[in-house]
Amino acid sequence: MKKFIVLLALVTTTASALTLKEKKQFAEWQEYLTSESSSYVKWTKDKCGYDIPVKMEEAFVTPFMTENTNAASYCDSAREAIQSMCEDKMSKDAISKKIKSISCKLGKKEEIAYKINGSVLEFTVGIGAANLKDKTKEWLENNL
Repeated sequence: MKKFIVLLALVTTTASALTLKEKKQFAEWQEYLTSESSSYVKWTKDKCGYDIPVKMEEAFVTPFMTENTNAASYCDSAREAIQSMCEDKMSKDAISKKIKSISCKLGKKEEIAYKINGSVLEFTVGIGAANLKDKTKEWLENNL
């Protein structure tokens, strides 16, 4: 029955606007991803020399709220990996040439996928995905 409710909620969310509660949660997550005081915004800017904004899809709201999980922390893990990589000059140079922003997309349960589209790192992640920072760093080292 729980799967049916979640599926119904997903269909309802994509077919109509978010509820007030969902809108507030999404706004809170967006604030986390843009505020220099609450995420890797400032640290990344300091280490990499420029801001790498993270944009998260609204599609995260319903499934992540249902699981009582913070979607913003999942999405910010890609920027966290980049920030740590900028500590060495070779990685910092490669990142600055290829990545200007991150687009965080909702994936299937435990999914992790990456793609560079122009200067955007498209990061697809699902609920339950693990070791995001390490996997992002590994993917970037193999694909930059």
